[in-house]
Amino acid sequence: MSRPALADPEAEAEAYRDHHCAVVTALGRRFPRITADEALELYHDAWERMLRKQRDGEMIRSPRAFLVETCYREALHALSHGRATPVAPDSPLLGQLHEPGQSTEERVLIGDEARIARELIATLEP
Repeated sequence: MSRPALADPEAEAEAYRDHHCAVVTALGRRFPRITADEALELYHDAWERMLRKQRDGEMIRSPRAFLVETCYREALHALSHGRATPVAPDSPLLGQLHEPGQSTEERVLIGDEARIARELIATLEP
């Protein structure tokens, strides 16, 4: 099987815009807990995956269907397996976070590490 020629960048950008609104809107309706930034990230990942498949010679009959299905699958995975929410080391939340089943000693240790991180960051700021 011969490799397809790379698409015209302008045509590729137009196709990206054409599908973007529909896919992100569908994703927001189906998964209201997904933020706009997360939906955009899922769309970018799905788009990149589709381009990679096309460049590897795989025929994508319906790009929009592929993008929607890929985004839905990844959103479902993210929501069902939980997402880690990044917390800055200077956030007061860091000292309050703990895993279920952690001992008091482990929670105190996390609080101390958070305090030390905040002090270190404070020395770095001008």
